[in-house]
This record gives sequence, structure tokens and C-alpha cells, in this order.
Amino acid sequence: MDGQGDVPVGPDVPALSRHICNSTRLLIDCGASDPLEQLCVEKSEMIRKFATDVGCRALMVEKNIRGTDIDEEADITWSISTDVRYGSARATGVIFIKTGNSIETDKPIPGQLQSIVLREDSLYESLHLYLSCAVSPFFKSYLRESSKVADSRDFSGDKMGPSVEKKLVELEMGLLHLQQNVDIPEIFLTPHPTISHIIRTCNEQGRRARVQDLGAKVEDSTYLNGLQNLVNKWIKEIQKVTRMERDPSVGTALQEVSFWLNLERALLQIQEMRDSPKSS
Repeated sequence: MDGQGDVPVGPDVPALSRHICNSTRLLIDCGASDPLEQLCVEKSEMIRKFATDVGCRALMVEKNIRGTDIDEEADITWSISTDVRYGSARATGVIFIKTGNSIETDKPIPGQLQSIVLREDSLYESLHLYLSCAVSPFFKSYLRESSKVADSRDFSGDKMGPSVEKKLVELEMGLLHLQQNVDIPEIFLTPHPTISHIIRTCNEQGRRARVQDLGAKVEDSTYLNGLQNLVNKWIKEIQKVTRMERDPSVGTALQEVSFWLNLERALLQIQEMRDSPKSS
């Protein structure tokens, strides 16, 4: 007897990686330059850990955008992590959750995973949608069906059902109130790469950058037009904040105060970015 039948079969990491890539492509826009396959190769050990580690139940694939949403050359980065976290208001993530302790090779992968998409929209709005449109209706439907079978073995456990249902309603209302707080968008004033390079060079030389450091570019119409286009994009980004309004008839007085305090904080951050050496 060679005992080979007792040796556990390791997870099919390439197959799991392909499933993660294909599912992510279906759920979020990966753009023209799709980096997912290469990223999964680089993170193969992390994917293996997700598949085998009992304490690792979730894997997050995240697309993060820096720069303006109207900037065709916006900096897009991708990451894979076993740490489910909030990145930024401009991130979109797909979270894969194992239904068991590990991914079994002899079973179809789709049946062993569930997925959740958290888009760059309001976090509270996304969570409220999941709860109000899926979790709560499904749970209430289960309670109704189980109550029809008085002799069901699970029925005794459903005595807690109404209490849980009430808590779900409270959570749903809480998320709705948080959603009414009106999120202040997070914006980024991306400096021109040429100016950033000049500032770094001058910093290394221990001096401040001057207009003269631009050299012939101050007479270069192509460069100046590009710089003007960037400033126009800055203006549009800043207007996302400066033109925000809130209906005082909606929500509470505390939400009204919170909105104006958050707006003031956002305006101060914009001023700091605008006045930084890279922007001035």
C-alpha cells in the first residue's frame, strides 16, 4: 500500500485565479489594459492562502483611480488583498467570500464562493441597497415560509426571527440616515508631470523652483495649452465641492451642521492642495 490516497490534493490555484479574473471582469470595468491576469500571477501565494487558510475567508480585488475622472490619463492601480477594507471614495472592489473553510479541488469553484461589489458610490448607499433589496427581503421571506411549517425542526429557532428582523429594519434606517448626510466628494488636484519633475530636482538642489526653470517651455504653445487644460480640469474638480447644496428640509439639524462642517473641511483641503509647491 503506497498511501498515496491519503495525501491531500492541493488547491488548483491557476483555476481559482482564472475564476477571480473572469468574475471581476464581468462585475467591474477593467479598461483597455487589463492587468488582472498578471496581478493574479504575482499574488498567487496570497490566492493560495485564501484557498487553504481556515482563518482567511475573504479576498478583495480593488480598482483605485487617482486623478480626475475627466482625465484620460488618470492613474489606475489594482490590488489583491485578504484584508477587506475601505480604500477611498474612488475605489471599486469585488470581495470574494468562501462558503467553507477551504476551496476544495473536486468541487466546482463557483459553488464555493460568493461575491459582493462595493462601488465608488456612497458607501452607505451601497450597504443600504444590499440590505434593503436583498438581505432583508430574503430573511423576511424565509421567516414567512418557515412559519407555515409548525412542525419544522428549525421553527423553534425562528422565535428569534422577529427580533432579528427588527434589528435589520433599524440598521436599514440607520444607513438611510447616514446616506442623507450628503457625502462630500474626495478630489485630487494632480500636478503637471513636468512641473513635478522640476520641483523634485530643485528640492534635491536645496532651492525653490522658479519660472526660469521651465526654460523654453514658457514659450512652447503645446505645453502651455496642456497646462491650461489641466487648470480647467482642476476648476471642474473644485466645483464638485463648491457647488454642493443640501436640502435643509431633509434629515435632522445634526445632519445639517455635519454637512457644513464637512464642506468647510473639504474646502480647506482643496486650498492646501492648491497652495502646495507642486500646484503653485
